Amino acid sequence: MGRAQGARERLMSRTDAAAHSSTRRHKILPMTSSRNRTALFALVCAIILVTLEVAVFNIGTWLSPAANAAVTCQLSELSSRTSTQSSHSSCTSTLDGASLNDGILTIHDFGATLTLTVPKDAADRGIRTLSFAPGQPGQNTTSSGTSSSSEKTASSFFSSLTIGEKTVTLRADRPTFIFLPDAVTNQIRQTGRLALHFLSGSKSTPSLDQNTPTRIPLSSVTLNARKPFHISLTRLTFLAIIAALVWALRPRSRLHATVLDPSSRAQKLAFWLLFAAPIAILSLVQVANNGFFVGTDQWHDAHNYIYSYRHYILVAESILEGHPWVNLPVDPAFDALVNPYDPQLRNTILAQDPSPRIYWDFAFYNHHWYSYFGVLPALAFYLPFHAIFGQWPSIFTIILPLMAASIILLSATTIRFIHRYFPEASVAHSIIALITLLIGLNFLPLVAATTIYVVAFSSALFVSSLGLFIWMRVSPERSKRENRIRMAAGSLLLALSVACRPTFIFMAILVLPIFLELVWGTRLLDVAREALVCILPAVLGLLPALWYNVWRFGSVFNFGAQYQITVTDMRHLHPTWLATLEGMGYYLFTPLHFNPNAPYLETPHILTSTWIHRETIIAGFFVFTPVVFVALLSVLLPSVRRALKPRFLWLYPVCGTLMGLFLCMFITRSGGLAWRYYIDFSWAFVFGSFAPLMALLVQKKKRSTWLYAGLTIYQVLVLLLTVFIANRFGTLTQYAPSIWSSVTDALTLLP
Repeated sequence: MGRAQGARERLMSRTDAAAHSSTRRHKILPMTSSRNRTALFALVCAIILVTLEVAVFNIGTWLSPAANAAVTCQLSELSSRTSTQSSHSSCTSTLDGASLNDGILTIHDFGATLTLTVPKDAADRGIRTLSFAPGQPGQNTTSSGTSSSSEKTASSFFSSLTIGEKTVTLRADRPTFIFLPDAVTNQIRQTGRLALHFLSGSKSTPSLDQNTPTRIPLSSVTLNARKPFHISLTRLTFLAIIAALVWALRPRSRLHATVLDPSSRAQKLAFWLLFAAPIAILSLVQVANNGFFVGTDQWHDAHNYIYSYRHYILVAESILEGHPWVNLPVDPAFDALVNPYDPQLRNTILAQDPSPRIYWDFAFYNHHWYSYFGVLPALAFYLPFHAIFGQWPSIFTIILPLMAASIILLSATTIRFIHRYFPEASVAHSIIALITLLIGLNFLPLVAATTIYVVAFSSALFVSSLGLFIWMRVSPERSKRENRIRMAAGSLLLALSVACRPTFIFMAILVLPIFLELVWGTRLLDVAREALVCILPAVLGLLPALWYNVWRFGSVFNFGAQYQITVTDMRHLHPTWLATLEGMGYYLFTPLHFNPNAPYLETPHILTSTWIHRETIIAGFFVFTPVVFVALLSVLLPSVRRALKPRFLWLYPVCGTLMGLFLCMFITRSGGLAWRYYIDFSWAFVFGSFAPLMALLVQKKKRSTWLYAGLTIYQVLVLLLTVFIANRFGTLTQYAPSIWSSVTDALTLLP
């Protein structure tokens, strides 16, 4: 009996061991299979990328003429309406309305023309391509260094000319290659001449002043040039990022199988090493590159306004001196105007006085200049910086660290939100939400075009995001004391945003579901106590802004925006309600506008029934962030509505949508249309969309996962392309022309 019992136990032990071994094999096999699929995908992607790089993106090399067909026309010294023949070829060049000296073409007259007489044999074969070479290093340089004359004397990085119906943009740093239209090739064959018509000014200058002629670096023109074969690391990196996103966000990826766990050491390390730390380091590097201390921050042209970036510095100085106005001189003629806010009256002074002391975008009130920007950045950042270093900070020193901190805090808040309400959500789900957050809040364009206006956005975002981050830890499972400390601190920070940019105070609506979850079902007296814990610190946070308003303009809610000296009289002229609705339509639903040149997008033309202030925008909010739009629409699905019933989750999409529409209307009426204003209302739509987005994703339906993965990749593509739009506000053609040039070249198939 004992031996039989022992035999049964040994048999069961072997069976359990076999089962355990089988289980281990089943755990390992998927890992091996996953690695094999990853390796196969990487191999296929590498083959596709190399094929695209060689055969598609370098198609210009294979279509351009052979190298021995090239004819180079060297351009020597030329005066207007004179001609010369190159010693290296039979090309003859003639200038009209311009002169050429040491590789610099100086445009004197509108419609200047450079005409090349093409050798007959080359013209008969057909001129299909051109290459323009800028001035060579060392030509006519009197200063030390290795910089070329083009860098020293060119009017701008870019210059434009036309050849037939084709517009060509010349770069100052390297040769420019183009294919000629067939009509131009046929015309050269018939006439033996090639005419280059230079436009009136460069892309970076709005007009051509005859007293300051445009200078273009140009040393030679090569006919039938062969396009060099070039492997673009920028292009390969861009395509590799898209491929990696496709692989990471596909329904069966490892990231979809990994549950989001903020307490996981590995996930924390990944967040900091792959996301937060690079953002922080990059911001500090950019601050170091641009300078810690304030430099040139005021500009003035004859018969024009004075443009200054010293708003917060002047506010800080006025606080130290004990008066509310800023120390800017008041022009007597301007002060004597019946209505100094009328731009037509101001224009009369600008026309008469070459050096008027009228400051653009400052507020003018009771014979003094004021800044209508919030006071908190001056109190919290500028004054302490000056006290420590004895100098005032540059706007980069303020904006970039605050933006980096805001991005990290809002991302951490989003992760806390997902884990709080959807503990079964995966890492891939959080990545989709984080990408939507970063794109929806328009961070990259604000950082790319760093101006004084971004100080208000970055400081308001910082205090608001810190307040939300603290509030997201409030929970019924925590002690009452701990919750009250967090609610008080979070409410104080959210209220302080009024002293930066008032629209961000409405972020407080996002804590309403948390508060209701905490007090629901308790006594009315307990509800009142918890409400006071939130209200009293909020009132304390509002006091600096409200006191500053009274000190400046004598009213609690007068922030001074109506006194600003800008494009119109803000006290009397406001958009009609019809124009407001049209502006909201542009803000939310403007489609992408395409053009044939890289990056293949352009800013749309805005037309409303009556006047509304407008700057360039790129697309409607729901067009460049469709994840938000689809997520908000998904509330109509019964399964999503059921998922949003517990814990007041339904309040997020409802309050977010209503608040987003209200703020969009408010911004349209008060500020008009501008790309930088999106962030004033977009946060409401973005945070309102997270609850229905997660409710749908955690159902793990393949169709929904592919839909949101595809929309996320679309958002990334559109964002990267819109950064390089040439006619946008804060274009990189002004701030980083070499980067813009290299990226658009990488995206161009046939120039």
